[in-house]
Amino acid sequence: MPIEPLFIIHAPLTISSRLQEAKPDWRWQLQPSGRFAHNKKYVEEVGVQCHIKLLYYEEMRNFRKEGANSVNGHIFIMQKIPADSQEL
Repeated sequence: MPIEPLFIIHAPLTISSRLQEAKPDWRWQLQPSGRFAHNKKYVEEVGVQCHIKLLYYEEMRNFRKEGANSVNGHIFIMQKIPADSQEL
């Protein structure tokens, strides 16, 4: 599922999302678990398009388990900025 609608809906809010990352050549994908995974670069690009600035990023190794497997991911803390701002 693309994240553009999420960013547009929540644009007035500060957003904190945990999004799983795997390969650098894809934007997003549905995992076998039913969870959506989003590529870091894709999240950042959509944020810029929606005037949402990345405040903090952290790669998370083994942050949860899915069955017997450890799952990697990442956390983004982002903030909406005024559309007329040059801050991005």
